[in-house]
Amino acid sequence: MGQYWMAVNIAKKEKLEDKDHCHKQMEHSWKYNPFMLTVCALLWSDWAGDEVRWVGDYTDLEDNGKSLYDIADKYTEPEVPHSIRDTLNRLDADEDGYCEAVEAWYKDKILVNQDTGQWLHLGRYFRKERENPERKPEDRNWVEHPVSLMLAAPGDGGGGDYPFPEEFGYGLFSGGKIAIVEEGQAPELKKEDDLTYIVSFYENRGHVLGTTPKPTDIVIKSTAAIDW
Repeated sequence: MGQYWMAVNIAKKEKLEDKDHCHKQMEHSWKYNPFMLTVCALLWSDWAGDEVRWVGDYTDLEDNGKSLYDIADKYTEPEVPHSIRDTLNRLDADEDGYCEAVEAWYKDKILVNQDTGQWLHLGRYFRKERENPERKPEDRNWVEHPVSLMLAAPGDGGGGDYPFPEEFGYGLFSGGKIAIVEEGQAPELKKEDDLTYIVSFYENRGHVLGTTPKPTDIVIKSTAAIDW
């Protein structure tokens, strides 16, 4: 029996689960998964700057002795903009599994932990992983999604969880105030020579995980309409 997961917004008391029954972590933690795209769009808009965690039913108990998974199960689902729903219904990949619309959306997006100032450039991550020569050609578009893995709440592992958590900065952003921003919203994030923090997994594979000089200066609320 594997562990079931959902994205939980602690501040707003909202939750979101994969409606395609991909409840286990590695059933949905992939770049082109519609559930992951929806959560990322929320982190770019209505959920930006909130404490958001990926919570499983094996997650450690809270201080009050209750399971956050059980608590969150009673939370309401957020209102996902129709533009997102409509676009998700129209996502088409080519014969190699490549989806240009998704690649374009992630291109300039950056995952930020507002509390620590740590960040990961999602566009660069996905591009480098797709070009990783160690990946077989048929696996180039099956790239692990870092958002669900880095936001994972601590707890006992289960079948279907990411098998190498010590290599992925697993749970590194759990408990922080999270947002997805664009490069134009946080121009200091472009300066890769300012990096002071690197997790071994990303370093070994040529990725960057950095710390911003002034994390409190990051603009975390998107004022632009979501356009897929």
